[in-house]
Amino acid sequence: MSANTITPDTPITMIEAVNLALDHSLAENPDVVVFGEDVGANGGVFRATVDLQKKHGSMRVFDTPLAETSIAGMSIGLAAQGMIPVAEIQFMGFIYAAMEQLISHASRLRNRTRGRLTCPMVMRVPFGGGIHAPEHHSESTEGCLPSTPNPPAPLFPDRSSKPHRGFLNPQKIPTFCGPLSR
Repeated sequence: MSANTITPDTPITMIEAVNLALDHSLAENPDVVVFGEDVGANGGVFRATVDLQKKHGSMRVFDTPLAETSIAGMSIGLAAQGMIPVAEIQFMGFIYAAMEQLISHASRLRNRTRGRLTCPMVMRVPFGGGIHAPEHHSESTEGCLPSTPNPPAPLFPDRSSKPHRGFLNPQKIPTFCGPLSR
């Protein structure tokens, strides 16, 4: 679905909303990068990033190894240096390896540096049942996140596309993350 063929009232799926939000963000801001497990050439496990690498290039939409700790750490480093990373971990059941980075570094960076560095980043992690997959592909461990210091926000447990159309835009990251411009 092309962004030119829809209106705010056009019914679209959540995956289409995610794809359109990412496409818009990549087109509007050269500091936005999208990366994760199979998000480049394959377009993501649910095809939320399909065709984004073709449209925006392999320097801005690229695959990473299956290494959740590295994905989180790279996101934090890029965000601290002024980029706007949009990272994807394939399933919530794999978030545990990244939790140390998210809790100990991403959530505390602004406070630790007294505001000198911020960490505006988006980490997309599908969660919940409904895809009839093995245990690590259908866990709902999102309850761990809000109890951390400076919790990541927002979380979208509903399956409709409406919140995803606007809030997945990295330009609308909550203000506690700090300014998005250099």
